[in-house]
Amino acid sequence: MGLRIVQVMSSLHVGGGETFTVALCEELIARGHDLRLVVLRQHGELVDRLSSRLAARTTIIGKQHRYDATVWPKVLARWATWQPEVIHTHLFMALSWAGTAGRVTGIPAWVHTQHSMMQDAEAWAPWVRRALYLGVDRLVACSDAVAQDLVDRSYGLPWRRVTIPNGIPLRGRPMAAPSAEGPLRLIAVGRMVPVKGHALLLDAVAQLRNEGVDVVLELCGDGELMPEMKAQVRSLGIEDAVTFPGSVDDIPWRLSHSDLFVMPSLSEGLPISSLEAAAAGLPLLVTTGGGAGTLIEAGAGGLVVDKGSVQALVDGVRTLAGRDLAALGRASRRLVVEDYSIEAAASAYEALYEDILRKR
Repeated sequence: MGLRIVQVMSSLHVGGGETFTVALCEELIARGHDLRLVVLRQHGELVDRLSSRLAARTTIIGKQHRYDATVWPKVLARWATWQPEVIHTHLFMALSWAGTAGRVTGIPAWVHTQHSMMQDAEAWAPWVRRALYLGVDRLVACSDAVAQDLVDRSYGLPWRRVTIPNGIPLRGRPMAAPSAEGPLRLIAVGRMVPVKGHALLLDAVAQLRNEGVDVVLELCGDGELMPEMKAQVRSLGIEDAVTFPGSVDDIPWRLSHSDLFVMPSLSEGLPISSLEAAAAGLPLLVTTGGGAGTLIEAGAGGLVVDKGSVQALVDGVRTLAGRDLAALGRASRRLVVEDYSIEAAASAYEALYEDILRKR
């Protein structure tokens, strides 16, 4: 018999944590669990990607601003009606509002997943975060890098911290076929925000082309820095080498028409985009800024380079361009199939939920 589970997230905007949460919900519903998805803030691009069965189980609370006190009574009323056995929060807003409401109403199991490494600017009031993390039954890190970040900041009780890697659905994903002719096709996927390091990648593309390396870049995503990124492309004179498709829902197809995935981030958890690229059979060029490097350590084809360095990105592209991209891509695909499927992640979370409830 399935568990009564509520998954809580802040919004349905495109992001790694949000994309994973939706996939996890779909898989848990398929396994027979009585699951509901609660979104605290607003709709987003992902709302159109929900299956009909998940959409019917999704509730939008409609949080209006940071200190919107109407959220609590709305959430408390739903918890009282649904009587969930497990509440699973994702990202800090869900932790602070929905998770605490769950504890107040006596929900037996509270799991929180930390999807990213915390930047100092984001880790406001560390004592508040520390107190909230002490209240959860299990604090899950999505990668070893995130787990270490939690340890370094003394967040969560040591015996309640666990690591469960993110996973992705694998069915129906087209496979990349590296091209022997034409330019080297780079692709990067992520929100246009400073921590993603896109400005460094654009400088690297310009340097590579100035040095005679024929590369093009497709930079997928949207965000606050989009105007600056486009202005940088113009100033570098690489308009013919860089395209900005925006926030699109055909990422698997675009990955399959690329040669090399590049993630220049300054800080990451375990990016869904890197898993998707590996699943498409692409080599990965990632930085030391977070959990993506663990994929290379575990056997994915690619290279880890220093974060924050244009020259490191240039050298990484040059190095990988001289290798067998198809063989590297096959290694990436093999790793994701074996260790990073959504089925594997869902099984790990099922076991975690059941363990907490059994020990109550």
